[in-house]
Amino acid sequence: MFIDEHIREMMVNDPIEFIRLNNDSIVEKVIESFKKRSEAGFKKYGTNLDRKDLSILEWLQHLQEEMQDAILYAEKLKEEHEEELQTEYKLLKVKKVNLKSPFGNMAFDNLNKVSLKYSLDGTEITIEIL
Repeated sequence: MFIDEHIREMMVNDPIEFIRLNNDSIVEKVIESFKKRSEAGFKKYGTNLDRKDLSILEWLQHLQEEMQDAILYAEKLKEEHEEELQTEYKLLKVKKVNLKSPFGNMAFDNLNKVSLKYSLDGTEITIEIL
């Protein structure tokens, strides 16, 4: 078995062990956070997400409410830091943009403002900022 086949098999069969072996501290931190959240939820509600007493509609309602909370948190942070974010944005000046794609290469110099669309089809965008 080639190494890449072994890695692929491990990723599919035991993704947690794969992550631990690859020492991805960010992923491990997120996993630990999920575990703590699950424990807190169990302490608060006496159940976990394996529960079978909710309908699809009720699960969707919970999801919708959580997403609404997330939007409120984002709006709060935007409001609290709007001036700071605007100032940081104004300080950025783009010096050069190189665009490499299957359709050809392009370069733009001495730009004050750049607007580019991208996709995940192999297009590579490099932006140098002063």
